Amino acid sequence: MLKVSSTTKQRIIGLILLLFFWLLAFWFHGWSITLIYLVVGLVLGWMFFFFLNFQSPEHWLIDPALIDKVTHSLIFLLLLIPFSFLVVTSTGSWLGIGLIISLNTNLSLDLFDLRHNKQALINRFFGQLKRLPTDNEIRFLLVFWLVWTCLLWLMVLFS
Repeated sequence: MLKVSSTTKQRIIGLILLLFFWLLAFWFHGWSITLIYLVVGLVLGWMFFFFLNFQSPEHWLIDPALIDKVTHSLIFLLLLIPFSFLVVTSTGSWLGIGLIISLNTNLSLDLFDLRHNKQALINRFFGQLKRLPTDNEIRFLLVFWLVWTCLLWLMVLFS
């Protein structure tokens, strides 16, 4: 029997969520060229994280572990908040909106997947901090990021 890792399951769940988002967007906005740009952005953002986990380092110019440390850090999450808001509300680029939605959804899935493994969550997202985060800080980050991702989804659906 084929063994599927939790990361693969998580990426498949992410793809299902993004397809669900696309169907909601289709329902709210109808068929248009902007919907195609949104789908391309969603798929490109999903593929970035999907292939990041499966490519061997000799295929990359930069080590994937380094990219993972950069994109899965508290500093990156804090910088992504205003950038996501700017892209979703001001740019009008549906390709960029799709990339941002996909990026936020994948990060939400990563946080949600690691919620019971405190040490892995600390190593992955809080590696830059000099002190260990408290349980309340970890819970706040998890809840805030899930709510932020849902707000982004709603802003796109009702724009």
